[in-house]
Amino acid sequence: MSLAMGLLVSIAAAGTACEVRLAFTATSTVDTVDLAPGDGICDAGPGSGCTLRAAVQEGNVSTAPVTIVLAAGQTYELSLAETPVDSDAGGDLDIDHDIEIDGQGATITSIPAYSLMEVRSGALALHDARILLNTAFPSSVEVYGIVNHSSLVVDRIVVDGMFLCFFPFCTRQQVITQHGGNVVVRDSTFRPGWTVNAVVSIRAGTAILQGSTFSHTVSDGLVNQSGGTVLIVDSTFSESEVTATSPVPRPGGWMTLTDSAVAVVQTDGSMLIRRSTFVHNKSAIRKDAPGGTIDVAGSVFDSISDDCPGSAIASSGYNADSDGTCFTGANPTDQPSAAVSVGVLADNGGSTQTQLPPIGSLLVDAIPPGVADLCPSAKPTDQRGQPRPAGAGCDIGAVERVPSDP
Repeated sequence: MSLAMGLLVSIAAAGTACEVRLAFTATSTVDTVDLAPGDGICDAGPGSGCTLRAAVQEGNVSTAPVTIVLAAGQTYELSLAETPVDSDAGGDLDIDHDIEIDGQGATITSIPAYSLMEVRSGALALHDARILLNTAFPSSVEVYGIVNHSSLVVDRIVVDGMFLCFFPFCTRQQVITQHGGNVVVRDSTFRPGWTVNAVVSIRAGTAILQGSTFSHTVSDGLVNQSGGTVLIVDSTFSESEVTATSPVPRPGGWMTLTDSAVAVVQTDGSMLIRRSTFVHNKSAIRKDAPGGTIDVAGSVFDSISDDCPGSAIASSGYNADSDGTCFTGANPTDQPSAAVSVGVLADNGGSTQTQLPPIGSLLVDAIPPGVADLCPSAKPTDQRGQPRPAGAGCDIGAVERVPSDP
């Protein structure tokens, strides 16, 4: 098994054993604390019932893993002020145990300039939820979506935002910040508009970003790595470009003129990129220091400016680069300075928007069957869940074109 797929399997398999879980249903969307954390009853008092915060407080002191179910279509707004001693009784939701949140399509947000969650110990699994980041302008408060020090899994989430902070008023804005442990992001959509610093920031530990789309964002690195190990596979980075000299509305937020609209920025650490699509960004990958390593295979790059400004990156083959700025060495399977063509970001099936290669594209059937990580006999799937290959070979990028595609 290759390094990339071994990393994917080892983390994805964690936590799959059968277990008995305590379950709470957060029937109330108000933000109030539990009356008696540790009694096994989620109750924030008359008029409140079981709130999200009360359920998390019970979960943090439970001896069993806990599942919290949210009400479909509802919005849970965190509004309690942070307590003098950082705790789950105010401010962001502190996670100190094994807690799963089944969002059922509900929205989790906060009042302006508040962060949402911090996984201090234990594990958090967040499914089927919308995260709405809310930041006031002007503000000098650092705002985070989810900060992880332990174990975090998010899948089938949509991250929107209204970041209206401009340097130097906002010092740092990040959706997911990884300080250690591991994080797995699957089948999710990130379109938070304006961010400062990063959408996903990996400082230490291990991170897997799989089957997800990052778009409509101005940021100094949609993924910003300063340490640890990162695997990006079957994912799309798109439509994060400079388009105006004043703020303009976009899906999921606002964009404005900036020099920084780069998909991946690395200062240190180790990163593998496999079967992914980087198009319609200002740039795709930028290495800001020589210490880290980036290895790419089976991926496509087409940017507004240089695809890979700065230090070149390593290629393990079968990449298509529109301007020849990305790769060291001369891998004969790469297509540098290629006439890259993909469709617009759209609903092409699956849980996220993707970009289809058109009929006759040089990306289609470009990878022979049997190539490890990219087109193995085990038949991997693309970002939409379609099996690879669908033709004589596998396609370069996050999407495998199938006969039924338009």
